[in-house]
Amino acid sequence: MFSQAMPWLPILLAPEDCDLEVGELDKTGIVSLRFPCRRKSGIWYNAWAGEPILIFPTHWRIWRASTSWSFATSSHHSKPDQAMPIAKSRASTILVEFDRAQAELVGKAVILTDGKAGTVERIWLDEFHGLRVSVSGHEGKWPVSTIKMAQTE
Repeated sequence: MFSQAMPWLPILLAPEDCDLEVGELDKTGIVSLRFPCRRKSGIWYNAWAGEPILIFPTHWRIWRASTSWSFATSSHHSKPDQAMPIAKSRASTILVEFDRAQAELVGKAVILTDGKAGTVERIWLDEFHGLRVSVSGHEGKWPVSTIKMAQTE
């Protein structure tokens, strides 16, 4: 569990090169990533995987991992003190981005590159084609890359 007592601070005040819990402000409040992040030279990294990640956090607080997680010392981790396997943290990153895409597109009017137009009804994550959308009034699913224009508000 993450410390709820620690207040969220504006991302502009975030220190460089230390483990942070970062979050993004949305309609429901601040949504936290479930793994520690580090900023180095303005680039955000997954602190467990050591890989750069594409995130746009708005808030931060000091990372406080739970000591009650039973898999914290599992041999499946690249580091013995790591609280989440690297593969799981990568999957969490994918799910965070998928949720962002849903929030940005579902219910919005779009025009596809082939001229089809309508409202995005649903988004799918397809293992072969990536992110796909269904558009009201048209049968099928299209890659998100075929969206030529999308409603901004």
